[in-house]
Amino acid sequence: MEVRKTKSRALVVVIFMIGIMCSPLWAATSIVGSKHDFSTSNAGGPTPFAGVYQTVDGFGFGVNMDEVCVFCHTPHGASTDSAHGTNTLLWNRTASPPSGFTGYNMYSSATFSVTATAPTGISMMCMSCHDGVTSIAANVGGVGGTPVLINAPGSGNPDVILNDLSNDYVAIGDSYNGGLLGWGANLGNKTRIDSGQIDLSNDHPISFNYPVPSSVLVEPTNPKIKLFGASKRLECATCHTVHDPTNAPFLAIPNTNSDMCRNCHLL
Repeated sequence: MEVRKTKSRALVVVIFMIGIMCSPLWAATSIVGSKHDFSTSNAGGPTPFAGVYQTVDGFGFGVNMDEVCVFCHTPHGASTDSAHGTNTLLWNRTASPPSGFTGYNMYSSATFSVTATAPTGISMMCMSCHDGVTSIAANVGGVGGTPVLINAPGSGNPDVILNDLSNDYVAIGDSYNGGLLGWGANLGNKTRIDSGQIDLSNDHPISFNYPVPSSVLVEPTNPKIKLFGASKRLECATCHTVHDPTNAPFLAIPNTNSDMCRNCHLL
């Protein structure tokens, strides 16, 4: 009788765990189905950029890209770009800024004692999509003709195209400007037909060594708010977790009552 009870309890636990794994709560902590999932399986989901990309098969026909990870990572032949700090995490993207752009205009102010000249490392990885002028995955017709994916899916296949060939770029943005302009930038003030510097001067500073001790800052103690490397650099990923959409927009923790801001800033 006791053996049966034990088996019943074990069965209940297994069913409970399966229920959790299949629940919306479990799905909410995954990149799958989030705004960072550009695969065809997420078409019609929370981002307009999912399901619009194809890779070319051996016969020259477009095949919908159903992989989730390939837009940022590749198992073979990843980035070796140490100059921009993207030679890690099997990174599958060329570094921003694209051809025709001279760099970044970074944040500065009278109260900001650290000067950052350009995004680096993990922040540069974010810029390879979020500079506002770079396509997610267009290897044909990209800005300056430069591929943004190092390796497209499929054996020996270098090309990525769009299902809708009327817009060859599809840079990530908040608002669609139509025609050649495409989508407006999340960051900076450029479109893909511009040139010059991408302006980050009105966005939170990134890619600088965290200046502590300080009279206005404290080092964050919440383990979800990360500083990077021995020099404790603040990067985009200090406040954003790209694989976990639980707290929109991919915030490391909820910012209710400015709780995330107050992990660093003394009020």
